Amino acid sequence: MNVQQCSAMKREAVKLMAQFQVVIPGRPGVVASVRRGMTVHCSEGRQVANVAAVAVGLQNEQVFCLILGYLPQKELYQSVPISWIDRVEGESVILNVCFDQIQELPEWYPV
Repeated sequence: MNVQQCSAMKREAVKLMAQFQVVIPGRPGVVASVRRGMTVHCSEGRQVANVAAVAVGLQNEQVFCLILGYLPQKELYQSVPISWIDRVEGESVILNVCFDQIQELPEWYPV
């Protein structure tokens, strides 16, 4: 799923979960629990946000986006595709993209 699709989710097509099991992209068989409040770090190691929710498709029960809450210098929510997750370590989600890529994301809101 690309970023545009994440930012244009239809409200009736998804449910926002406080916690969900996520299959880590590119790592078959690796599953991690992602939940609201976990810190999110970019590939440079900088903390960029906290997980506000996990977006799950109603039809297939698959996670496709993380909703990030209140990035630095922005009081809004943004979504990132699951494909951007590199790994989960303890209470942190580590993304495989740099800070600038995350900052450039459009504001997220269910339409």
